[in-house]
Amino acid sequence: MVHGLEKEEAALELARENGQLNKLEIKWILADMLRDSWPKNEGGYSIVISNPPYVRECEKDGMEANVLEHEPFTALFVEDGNALLYYRHIAEKARKVMAPGAVLWLEINEALGADMIKLLETSHYREVNIYRDIHGKERFAKALL
Repeated sequence: MVHGLEKEEAALELARENGQLNKLEIKWILADMLRDSWPKNEGGYSIVISNPPYVRECEKDGMEANVLEHEPFTALFVEDGNALLYYRHIAEKARKVMAPGAVLWLEINEALGADMIKLLETSHYREVNIYRDIHGKERFAKALL
């Protein structure tokens, strides 16, 4: 079973529509990943993927206007002094719902690759790697449970 979590109703509805257009079987859940419990899957999930807010407020001036015009502030930004807020919660909560050997994929802030490696390794993930996007920026973290 595939579950998708969204915090905002409008984003959840858009995700539902996209899933239907692509004939995907996804159970969509309105939930706040920081506060609400995550759905469990019999035997545990084999993969968890997340693209949480990761742009620090100090980086706002460098953002493309089209991104700022089409994305809610809460979907993009985190406080400068707490840039790994969502990742700490993901690392903790994902461990509780993942099967042994499962894969965790995260989209990350290009400036925080080393911090992500440290966070995931101290959270008892293994084989932690950072991958670059098509522009050569460190943009993805992958780790195994």
